[in-house]
Amino acid sequence: MVNGYTQKVNVFGTYDQYHRFHHMFAERQNSDSFIEFLDYLLKIYIKMILVVDGAAWHRSKKSNEFFEEHENRIQRVFFPGYSPETNPTEECWKQTRREVTTNTMFNEKEEMEKELSEFFDTHKFNHSLLSYLGL
Repeated sequence: MVNGYTQKVNVFGTYDQYHRFHHMFAERQNSDSFIEFLDYLLKIYIKMILVVDGAAWHRSKKSNEFFEEHENRIQRVFFPGYSPETNPTEECWKQTRREVTTNTMFNEKEEMEKELSEFFDTHKFNHSLLSYLGL
């Protein structure tokens, strides 16, 4: 809650095999901000397989074009539809809500973003990425 009313904080995030959680805040979750997040990830990783859910911005024409343009560096794979239990990032969101945002009132959006960033940067998420992939 911010200043007496609910204000949404949009976060893109991904969880890697080394238990690192990379994130980016966005004004809106749409194709443009998703592509901005992908550009951010491409500065970190030389090549990657990105497993995503069925969100509209993951499947949009703009996103499809981005993946085609960068097919030598990034491969997109979709989780099965309506199966959040197969997505390890969902567990990261669950832990984040429990540890940071549940029953907490922030005076401003920036305060919430700061707390979230500190949590993402320092927290070691305790679950196996490979177990979600059946390995």
